[in-house]
Amino acid sequence: AGAVDDVRFWNVARTVDEIAAARDTTPAAATTGLVANWRFDATTGDLVTDAIGGRDGRVLPITSGLVLGQI
Repeated sequence: AGAVDDVRFWNVARTVDEIAAARDTTPAAATTGLVANWRFDATTGDLVTDAIGGRDGRVLPITSGLVLGQI
């Protein structure tokens, strides 16, 4: 099993090379096209803070193969 360390949502198309180059970096909040960035840095609790701001949420256990929702 794996773990999710960082999830980013963009409103611009990114190339494979751009994604690979930024994989192990922490982008600045003002990075063009970055609209959400959850870092999953907390070691306790279920709160996930959006580093860009405004889209905080909670991590819930997945109990089925189907996940529905919206941002």
